[in-house]
Amino acid sequence: MAETPSQVHMNFVSSPMGCKPVTAVPGVGPVLAGNLKVKNNITTARQLLGWYLIDPANFQNFIMGHGGNAKSQGDACKGMKDFTDSHI
Repeated sequence: MAETPSQVHMNFVSSPMGCKPVTAVPGVGPVLAGNLKVKNNITTARQLLGWYLIDPANFQNFIMGHGGNAKSQGDACKGMKDFTDSHI
């Protein structure tokens, strides 16, 4: 049975990227957002989308390298994939 997308996921995918904070990305909470800022100066969802577009196959590893766990990796990757499928 497929899992129902979270409200965060639906909000992220259904609206244009604009200037969303990185915490608008599904799976990215305050701790992961802080690590992304410190290590790569990523503060917006648009910047994180850029990393996803560079190498979608390794995006989960990128999130893991910034302190993401299995759930945050999966949520962020699915959010980015669904966003790009809908808007790009």
